[in-house]
Amino acid sequence: MSPDIHRGKLRGVLQNWILEKINMRKEKFNKAIFWDYNVDKMDLNNLDVKLWYLTRKLEFGDFSGITKNDLKKHLGQLNVDQSLKELLQNYLKVNVKNRVN
Repeated sequence: MSPDIHRGKLRGVLQNWILEKINMRKEKFNKAIFWDYNVDKMDLNNLDVKLWYLTRKLEFGDFSGITKNDLKKHLGQLNVDQSLKELLQNYLKVNVKNRVN
């Protein structure tokens, strides 16, 4: 199998996995396991708080509540691993009408 075909299949698998995570139903879980802050009291209208919140969720693989719109709007500003950022940019290019630059 050529490297391009392998890369394409891997990209498809990863994009499907991200799509499943983003679209999955909200499952009940113990927030205390994942958060050492009271998430319910965060002011997500504050840009700094929003960026920190999105970064933290992505770092821990928690895609629940993250919209494609939030990713598109804030991905460039998030402090996440470059490979994760590239993966999410590729996901957005395929799954959002207005492509991310």
